Amino acid sequence: TDSHPATATATAHPHISIATPTPRPLSSSPLSPHRGSPAPPCSSSTSAPPAEIEATLTRLSTHQGVLGCLVLSRHDGLVIRSGGQMFDPSGPGAKGRAEMLKSVTSLVKSSVESLAADIRGIDETDELGFLRIRTKKYEIMITPNDKYLLVVLQ
Repeated sequence: TDSHPATATATAHPHISIATPTPRPLSSSPLSPHRGSPAPPCSSSTSAPPAEIEATLTRLSTHQGVLGCLVLSRHDGLVIRSGGQMFDPSGPGAKGRAEMLKSVTSLVKSSVESLAADIRGIDETDELGFLRIRTKKYEIMITPNDKYLLVVLQ
């Protein structure tokens, strides 16, 4: 959507709930998924993103139309932070959402790696700055930097 993001205040909360209309801050991904969980592995070697990124994620995840936000490690594509109804790790449908998370992270990692290499092949002084993927159902926006990939799904 083209409306301006709503301002949200973050509080320390361990989970994001889809049943609650009140916005909640993003959850930290555990270092390893629960046994039997289809969720992709999470990074333990990558430090947490700066507070500015945390605040941006919280604000984005409460924006109307946003289904989920992710911070991935640029190096290995592991999930550092996740939030939003599409990536909620609990409640009914959690297994399907975990599979969606796995698919999105795989798509993002392969797309960014491929396009970044192609761009460097054209001009080695240039780099990927922003990527937007639109499908019939979703829109995935990816903002890469040296350490992280910020992903918004709407």
